Amino acid sequence: MKIAYLIPENMEAHPGLKYKVERQASCWKKSGHDVYLVYLAQGYAEVFEGDVFRKEIIPNYGQFGMASKFAYISWSYGFARRVLLDIKPDVAYTRYLFPAINISQMLEVSGSVICEINSDDRAEFKSNSFLSGCFNSLFRKIFLRKVDGFVFMTDELRGSESFSGYHGFSCTIPNGANVDDFPFLEGASNNQPNLVFIGSPGQSWHGLDKIYWLSKQLSFCKFHIAGPSREECEAVWLDLPENVVFHGYLSAEKASELVARADIGIGTLALHRKGMSEACPLKVRQYLAQGVPVIAGYKDPDINRGYSFYLEIPNSESNVRDSIDDISSFIYSVRNDKSVRLEARGFAKEYLSFSTKEKARLSFFDKVVRS
Repeated sequence: MKIAYLIPENMEAHPGLKYKVERQASCWKKSGHDVYLVYLAQGYAEVFEGDVFRKEIIPNYGQFGMASKFAYISWSYGFARRVLLDIKPDVAYTRYLFPAINISQMLEVSGSVICEINSDDRAEFKSNSFLSGCFNSLFRKIFLRKVDGFVFMTDELRGSESFSGYHGFSCTIPNGANVDDFPFLEGASNNQPNLVFIGSPGQSWHGLDKIYWLSKQLSFCKFHIAGPSREECEAVWLDLPENVVFHGYLSAEKASELVARADIGIGTLALHRKGMSEACPLKVRQYLAQGVPVIAGYKDPDINRGYSFYLEIPNSESNVRDSIDDISSFIYSVRNDKSVRLEARGFAKEYLSFSTKEKARLSFFDKVVRS
């Protein structure tokens, strides 16, 4: 098959997503498929592990808020259409695409369109902006009706009313990770418990405000924040606790080094703000691949509550406050425990590998194309 991977995000700002896309594309190529990466936000397209074959200058639409963003997205769809006319793919694989001008024309030349659903787009766009949320809710069907197959990250999303009116093929495949891609330390050897959070800027459902409260309560711990900037935290927090270290944006290599030295990883703590209860974040897969135990406030479709390396607290606004004793006990129980770190890494190797998950995804691609 010819597979065109449409990437609407700026990959330079999302190292976790970049890792995922490259690992997926690598698995597809090793299985004998031709893979093309189309970077909508950056205006270029390349053969995976090959040359850039189309690059265009992104127009300057000025600083006019929603209007500028809308014009920029519309241009990116026109760019992608020109690329797809050259490729003539059997499959175009993409995350959810905002319904702007040129989207229908682009999808007409995309072959079979398969969309990966990571979140409820109606809730997500509404949380970002009332105006974009309203526009998306009104016109999302323009995109979704063109989709031939849906790959959901969780069963919760697969059963959501937001997608019940669209009857393409569907399956559930949570995110994965390869343990061999990440460094591993059997013991962090820190003088005090070190907790790490890796996230993206501007995501209220990550729960930065809850990490602030947690850092105040657990003064014996050191907290490392990577992704969200010091300035973003200053805007959310009342002050900057002395036991918090801000790393800002980190390359994939630097982020892996930070995680390897941590005692505990912090997952998303406020998923309820997106109206969701299930998730499978890339950062948590990285934590586990590196043998780092996890605290998270949601249900993960790949992980049961019985594992010693995973503390699942309730998915509610007061979850951290209500679970502070459980969190403290968890930190003390897993810190410097070699067996827990080995168990986490072993679990990731057996159940979270890309090779297993991408084999299922390619089988789904074939099913959609042959239909």
